[in-house]
Amino acid sequence: MTLEALPDLLARARAGGYAVGYFEAWDLDSLEVMAGVAERMRSPAIVGFGGLSADGAWLDAGGIRRSALVARDVAESLSVPCVALLNEVSRVEQAEAGLDAGYNAAMLHTQGLSFDASAEVVAELVVAAHRRGAGAEGEIGEMPEEHAGVRRSGAEHLTTPEEAVAFVERTGVDCLAVAAGNAHFVVSGDRPPLRLERLAEITGAVSVPLVLHGGSGLPEHQVREAIAAGVAKVNVGTRLRQRFATAMAQLACEVGEGSDFNELVGSRKPGDMVRRALVPVADEVERLTAVLMSDGRA
Repeated sequence: MTLEALPDLLARARAGGYAVGYFEAWDLDSLEVMAGVAERMRSPAIVGFGGLSADGAWLDAGGIRRSALVARDVAESLSVPCVALLNEVSRVEQAEAGLDAGYNAAMLHTQGLSFDASAEVVAELVVAAHRRGAGAEGEIGEMPEEHAGVRRSGAEHLTTPEEAVAFVERTGVDCLAVAAGNAHFVVSGDRPPLRLERLAEITGAVSVPLVLHGGSGLPEHQVREAIAAGVAKVNVGTRLRQRFATAMAQLACEVGEGSDFNELVGSRKPGDMVRRALVPVADEVERLTAVLMSDGRA
């Protein structure tokens, strides 16, 4: 199926009262799992890879181009509407490389930049993306992060409606990621409370759909309430990697002398360790798709 335009996909989600999940993949196997869940559940999809957790040298040495080829091929194989997104790269040049290689949407990670600096580079991304018929996502506000169970919240700054309006006007982004109590990389029990009234205020002030990053740490009821407040896209990555890593660690304990290593590694047969470790990932993506209420919306 031809790739869907990001603004169209999210406009339908916002009008329909659901959100589309961007379940971030880290390799071909995980990408196929995310796409497969969307197909089975008849859910619109946003598939792709992210630059925030990836090695920058690898991205620049061909990783972006290769990931784009894979993401686009998998996305176009689906019969449900799908966007291929290059998420949270650090430079416009990286985004352009991804768009030229096959992604049809891109986002820059601009946290830590001033408002003016962020608006400048995101506006550049928007021009580059729209010239290629692709979509562009921007972010404004500062989200806290959790690393090794420790919350780093010193830089937190909630997005204000005034900032959101000014940012959308200056950049022309197709959707806007905001900080409203959500946090990056949270998988512990200490989950941040969303500022739902802030989300509603921003929704009422801007014309573009809102995005929540840090979906790994959000309880179900807050996700549903965020959708009601105007969120049309939710990003989840850390929680899925956690499921995969935990399952792989458990499966590794089963390996010993006499194991059929050709079956265990890369066979894609029932005994393949990677495929087995992705089962809990698929289960979680299915659960989250239902939480986002996008199942059956394709």
